[in-house]
Formats: sequence, structure tokens, C-alpha cells
Amino acid sequence: MTNQPNIVFLMPDQLRADFLGCYGARFVETPNIDRISLEGVRFARAIPPRRSACRRAHRS
Repeated sequence: MTNQPNIVFLMPDQLRADFLGCYGARFVETPNIDRISLEGVRFARAIPPRRSACRRAHRS
């Protein structure tokens, strides 16, 4: 048995943070995602890189 952590990344296409209970939404229930966020790490200000940076690298 190893002591390595389990890692799960949730990257849905069309889901806003304000539609999750762990971010304060009260009009919808998301118990499983809420439990994962309570027991793990939640990134409140994660910003993906812009796609245009990759395109510029291909043109050089």
C-alpha cells in the first residue's frame, strides 16, 4: 500500500462556481461536489492560460 494521495480534477465545460453549494449556491444541491471540496483542496482563483499564447508560439 502506498501513501500517495488520490487526485481528482473536475473540469466541466459549462459550470459556474456560483452554481455549486460549496461556493454558496442555495438554489441547487450538489452534495458530492460539496463533500469533495470540504475534504480536499478548492481553488477559488484559478485562471487558465489564454489560448492565444499557444498560437503565437506555433507561428514563431
